[in-house]
Amino acid sequence: MGFQLSELKLMGLARHRQMLWSRIKMKLLLALPETWKKAGFYGKAHYCPVCASHIRHYQPFGHMTQSWCPVCASMQWQRFAWLFLQQQTNLWDGKPKRMLHIAPEIAFEPRLRRIANLDYLTGDLCNPHVMVKLDVTDIPFADQSFDVIFCSHVMEHVPDDRKALREFVRVLSTDGWAVFLVPIRMHRRTDEDLKVTDPQERERRFGQHDHVRFYGWDFEERLTESGFHVTVVRASDRLTAKQCEQMGIHAKEVLFYCQKQL
Repeated sequence: MGFQLSELKLMGLARHRQMLWSRIKMKLLLALPETWKKAGFYGKAHYCPVCASHIRHYQPFGHMTQSWCPVCASMQWQRFAWLFLQQQTNLWDGKPKRMLHIAPEIAFEPRLRRIANLDYLTGDLCNPHVMVKLDVTDIPFADQSFDVIFCSHVMEHVPDDRKALREFVRVLSTDGWAVFLVPIRMHRRTDEDLKVTDPQERERRFGQHDHVRFYGWDFEERLTESGFHVTVVRASDRLTAKQCEQMGIHAKEVLFYCQKQL
């Protein structure tokens, strides 16, 4: 047993080193002009739908070998979400909208800011670069303030996620929509225990040292109970295996498209 624990610790240390190097490399690349990166990483094997770049390969991140785009730094699930936003929503229809973007992705924020007629607002509790500091369990805006809400890989950090979901319902307009993505295992129920505070145990059970749960198929139930009408969108239903490979999207990626229950 002691040997197994030592092995796990060594594996965890190696993973953290890999992730640290990936973050350093990502930060260095983000400082370069996109035109340089498009030329330097050009190839025909892969295509990033976020920055419209043809690249040789995606960059590794932790245990994921084909993860982030060297041009825009988009991750696998982000590329799936961006495709959905482009192809299945009214975000680019030119009509006035107000959008709340929680914990904005590096690859998304500059592109969303450029959308005409979009009143775009970023919010986070810890990121000092967002437009508004906010707690998702107590959103400082009036009812029906936003037409669009985008929240990706945030809810697994929030102890009272049900309260946060009710807040999102409250501030969403009647005709609006929200998109949620979370780390999820669709073949299992959600595993959570707020009493678990040890970083190593959290990483073992929930996938990361600052996660408080690992969502399962019942995340849809939480969304519904909070007041959303939910559509589960699976990458495997929208994309072929060849498209997933080309765009670096895992076929098991899932997002939740939500509208207010009337």
